[in-house]
Amino acid sequence: MVKIDFNKAFNSSMNYMSSILFKPFIFRKWLALGFVAMLAGFGSGGSGGGGNSGSNTSSWGRSVDKMSPDIGTYLHQYLWLILLGVGLIIILCFIFTWLASVFKFVYTDQLVRNSMEIKEPFARLKGLGTSYFLWTIAFGLAFLLSLLVIVGIPALIAYKTYYTSTALSIGCIVIGSLLFIMLAIVGGVIDIFARDFVITTMYVKNLRIIEAWRTVIPVIKANKGQIALYILLLIVIAIASGIISIFIMIAAVIIMAIPVGILVGLSLLIALAASLTWNAFTIASVSILSVIMLFVFSTLLVCLMQPLLVFRRVFALQVLGQLDPDLATIDVINTMTPSSQPPIS
Repeated sequence: MVKIDFNKAFNSSMNYMSSILFKPFIFRKWLALGFVAMLAGFGSGGSGGGGNSGSNTSSWGRSVDKMSPDIGTYLHQYLWLILLGVGLIIILCFIFTWLASVFKFVYTDQLVRNSMEIKEPFARLKGLGTSYFLWTIAFGLAFLLSLLVIVGIPALIAYKTYYTSTALSIGCIVIGSLLFIMLAIVGGVIDIFARDFVITTMYVKNLRIIEAWRTVIPVIKANKGQIALYILLLIVIAIASGIISIFIMIAAVIIMAIPVGILVGLSLLIALAASLTWNAFTIASVSILSVIMLFVFSTLLVCLMQPLLVFRRVFALQVLGQLDPDLATIDVINTMTPSSQPPIS
């Protein structure tokens, strides 16, 4: 078992992050890293929200009942359009998942080589990204199937026995919840191994996904205690990063508020002057502008988060380099410059 020097990995990652982002500060490099990190899915998060219902629920229910025939008519009339839309969404999901898989390698390449290049590493690494993409799809389907079986069966039993055996129903709910938590933890750990270790192994040795897992699994098994400590440290880093990200998001909102406010104001003035009304053209225009503004805001947010994202990725690279020197990409002793040996010829 290899004893990981986490203190050295932490300090080295901070030094390397500082060297490539601030020494010197190059605005174009921040944009390049931010753009790639956004497409790679680094720094993305999810949020959930709830709604509340008004007091006039019965009136709302009657309105829905009146609308039901019309809804059915519309669904029947535009079924082909709905199916086309669903099909396009699925295709887009596959495309963006593939892009995210490839850009994970491009982002790693940018950090290892201290580079702003995008086009050349994309062409060079898209084969590895495609291999990772296929594994991602297979893993996602396996996870959903496991979720359906492990959680779905207790949920079905709880539903069937809700009126006949309350104790059994509650027991199934508790068991299903525990199984869901366990499955989520296992899936999260596998995802960490894939992102932090497997991608790097594929990058360094130019291996496909299965061969990379075969290389990584023995390293994990031989260092189970150190890997467990690494995951705990990642939780601490994630909490600290989450707190800092709140302030970064506030800064991004403030930066975007002025240009967005000006754009919205000008749009309203133009709409009033031209006596525009809501129609297919105006709805499409507002939708396109909203997508553009969302893209710009997302890019700005990820650019501002680069110190966090670079540190997190470099920290993983350095930990793996200590576990297996053959997989080292960035010198863990002198982190002011990338490794002199390029990972892929």
